[in-house]
Amino acid sequence: EYPRQHWGHAVSEDLIHWRDLPLAIYPGPERACFSGSAYVDDDRVIAFYHGTEVGSMAAVSSDPLLLNWEKVSGNAVIPIADPSGFPLPYSVYDPCIWKKDSIYYALLAGRVNEGPGNRPIPDAYLFRSLDLEHWQYMHSFVEGDRFTLIGDDYACPYFWPIGNRYILPFYSHMSGGQYLLGDYDMQRDKFVVTAHGNFNFGPSGPSGVHAPSAAPDGKEGVIIIFNMNPGMRTEGWNQIMSLPRRLTLISGVRDCASGRIDE
Repeated sequence: EYPRQHWGHAVSEDLIHWRDLPLAIYPGPERACFSGSAYVDDDRVIAFYHGTEVGSMAAVSSDPLLLNWEKVSGNAVIPIADPSGFPLPYSVYDPCIWKKDSIYYALLAGRVNEGPGNRPIPDAYLFRSLDLEHWQYMHSFVEGDRFTLIGDDYACPYFWPIGNRYILPFYSHMSGGQYLLGDYDMQRDKFVVTAHGNFNFGPSGPSGVHAPSAAPDGKEGVIIIFNMNPGMRTEGWNQIMSLPRRLTLISGVRDCASGRIDE
């Protein structure tokens, strides 16, 4: 239920047939467990997600079916507000996580009023940590995005290699599911965008694709699955998951393709 939303949990061997498991992560101290991502880190899995009213939460599981989770520090590792009351130079919601050179990186979604007429445009904020508990804000992550619209945001971002490039799938509350394609400048820790595409043509709802989940497939592609917005709203969050897609590069230079999952 929405007021105390948990992280649900299901398992599949083929990405088509799914078996429900007990709820994975329970809220507390956060009001509800919202969008985030997971990262396989050797013999454990790290969940990194938005905890409403508190900020970015991290939890770790090491058992085979990921039934038992322990929250890092028991509190938000990236708080939603500065204790002193000063405004933050970043937004805190919808994080994703990866690791480079033994350092954890987190990308948080947001918008900034730096468009024409000081109107909102998308932004994403990069953090890093050595231990998952203490995080340092670095800078705005995306460079060269001339594709998204005024009013878009980078909600539910993921950041993964695809072929010899990198892809950032995300969801705009205004325009629906999209992706940015480009190069990861690892010296500056910046994502330099060269191309863009849509998973959704038209508004985000009704019946648009919402809130992607994405992971590398080990074959230079990315598996992605979406939440589907409802055709007719009866109760809150009465939605379903899309069929999975495998994303691969077409030309290796600018384009990205969406394909089906092989049987």
